[in-house]
Parts: sequence; structure tokens; C-alpha cells
Amino acid sequence: MKTLSGIEFVRKLLKRGAYTFTRADAAKDLAQTVPNLNAKLRHLAKSGWLMPVSEDFLVIIDPQHQAYGTLPPEWFIDDWSRHKGFEYYVCGLTAAMMHGASHQKYHVFQVMSDHQFRNIDRPNLKMRFLYKKQIAAGLYQKMKVPTGYFRVSTPEITAYDLLLYRRAIGSLSSIATILVELGEVIRSRELAALPEMGCDLSILQRLGFLLDETGWGAKVSGLSRILNTARTFWEPLDLRMPGKGERNDKWKIIANTEIEPDIQKGN
Repeated sequence: MKTLSGIEFVRKLLKRGAYTFTRADAAKDLAQTVPNLNAKLRHLAKSGWLMPVSEDFLVIIDPQHQAYGTLPPEWFIDDWSRHKGFEYYVCGLTAAMMHGASHQKYHVFQVMSDHQFRNIDRPNLKMRFLYKKQIAAGLYQKMKVPTGYFRVSTPEITAYDLLLYRRAIGSLSSIATILVELGEVIRSRELAALPEMGCDLSILQRLGFLLDETGWGAKVSGLSRILNTARTFWEPLDLRMPGKGERNDKWKIIANTEIEPDIQKGN
């Protein structure tokens, strides 16, 4: 069988809609020896056709994306997760943008995983990995891209994760800004189901308070009723600040900091 050139190999994969491959895949078609294989892969990478995500997993950069030096991560994250054997969903700021909260732009692709990975920080690819011990199907939904489908947290889990992983997100005012837009797609019934899914009640108290503050009070009545029957405690809105402030009886929240979103609902 004829050995393909590097360019012939990647064009063959692109023709059938494949944008990723492993070193084992390449070894079958590209070379008989490891040094030859490495040389061909290095040449493809230098030519702008390839981007290694991990040592044994490579992404083909089609001509329309070669100026950027990468594919959108949502095009290859699902293939990579299957290859590495981990559960995931796109989360946080990235998920919020995908659900329409686009007032603020973010250039780091955030991924929730049940494995712990080092962040990827390259000029053309920045990925931040957050860790969750178990990732159940109810935490995410699927979105379509040209390469297939990828997982993204539901709007309600997206909102919850913004507060749960606040250290990776930003200030409460930044989160409130996101909620102004994200609230448009948050569903009352799914929001009220979060306590049964094991979500931290103190985080849900803060989330309910912020959704009220950002104009989405009509969507939180079910969550409020469930929390009122649960064993909750008075919680400071901002754990980083002294615990003194006005008390909100509905959510048992001590408003110990000012919330100033950049935009208002309807703007």
C-alpha cells in the first residue's frame, strides 16, 4: 500500500470530516519508523496544518483556521475526552457565552472534568480545567458544531458554577453582569431542581439572591420555596468580606458587599 505524504494524510481525514487523530492513526499511513513519523508530524505542525493537544492526540487545522493557529476548542474537546477517557462539559465563562451572555468576551476556554489536568497556556490555545469528582448527564446539554457535538453545562448549572468556582471567574459584580443576560435562558423548573441534584445550598442561596437583584425574580420562586423548607443558615453574600450587612430574609443572605453589574436587564 502506498505511503501517504503528510498533506495527503490530513486532506484525506478532512475530506471525511475528521479533524483529529492519534499518533497510532498516523503511524498506519505516514511512516514505517518512529523518526520518520516524528519528522512528518513536525513538518505538518510547522506548516500550520497540525496542533498537538497532548503528546498522542493531534488536531488538524483546516485552511480557514490556519491564520488563528488553532481550531475552536469546542470542535475537538469531545474527541479528546473520548481518547483520554474522561467526562467533561464546557463550563463557566465559556458556557455563559455559548448561552448568550456575550457582553464580556473571554479568551480562555473553561472545561469541567472529572480528571485533574494542567491548564493549557499557549499563544494560540488557552484552556483552563476545573475539577468536579462526578459529572452526571443532568449537568450538561449537547451543542452541535461542524465536527459533531460537544457538551456544555445547562444554563442553570452554568449559573451555579459561576459562584461555586468563583476563584476562576471573577468578582460578584462580574458574575451579576453575566446573570443579567444568562437569566434570559434560565428555566424556573430546572433551577428549582438543583437542590435535589446535590448542589450546595449556600451557593444556591447566593444565586437566588443575585438573580433577584439582576431582575429575574420571576424565575426563582420555585427555588425559594424549596430552600425555605431545607435546613439553611445565614450566609454572607461575599465570603471574602466581613460578614456585616443588610439581611435578606428571603434567601438568608447577608448583603455584605455592593453588587454593580455593568448592564441592566433589558439594556
